[in-house]
Amino acid sequence: MSRKIQYSFQDCIIAAVAKVKSLTVTEIDATSDLVYDLNMDSLELQEMVIILEDDYAITIQQQDLLGACTINQMVERWHQRCGKLRSSKAE
Repeated sequence: MSRKIQYSFQDCIIAAVAKVKSLTVTEIDATSDLVYDLNMDSLELQEMVIILEDDYAITIQQQDLLGACTINQMVERWHQRCGKLRSSKAE
């Protein structure tokens, strides 16, 4: 019997960033700025997106990253986009 473990989107981002930056998840805070605090460049951001898609089956679009500075902001944009998708499918 397989067990399905659910993670929050924020936890998944933190885990992906930790993997890219070779940090522990405890070294990353949801208010961490992806560029200024974590020194992530565009290639590392792309690697984070690939990890999220491959490891967690989470689709990240360019608009989720545009202007997002912190992990919290990225989570908020993703939830806003997903909420819009759900409401347009319901109509």
